[in-house]
Amino acid sequence: MAQRILNYEDWREEGVRRFGLDVMDWRFVCPVCGHVASIQEWTDVGIRSGAATKCIGLWIGAQREAVGGEGPGPCNYTGDDMPARDTVLVTMPNGSGHYLFDFEPKAAVNGGEE
Repeated sequence: MAQRILNYEDWREEGVRRFGLDVMDWRFVCPVCGHVASIQEWTDVGIRSGAATKCIGLWIGAQREAVGGEGPGPCNYTGDDMPARDTVLVTMPNGSGHYLFDFEPKAAVNGGEE
């Protein structure tokens, strides 16, 4: 999947449409290993901010390396030290931008392809 650019309001609307109003239920895909985690899962392991920028494997034990690793995740990917790929650039009202993991595909959420 190629990188997308969304303003914050459009990104938030997409999250609500896919997962509902409770942000803790929103699910994101690691762009390297494909592991899916919800905001609730990141919160449960103590992550309070920056959740959808690092694979949860950093906190729960990576099953594979992000660089050169193979097989299922989670992995040790962090958007801090590797170029963003398969991410969404969310532009904030103040003009700043944040690279976030993309949402879990709608097909996996409710049986429909998006």
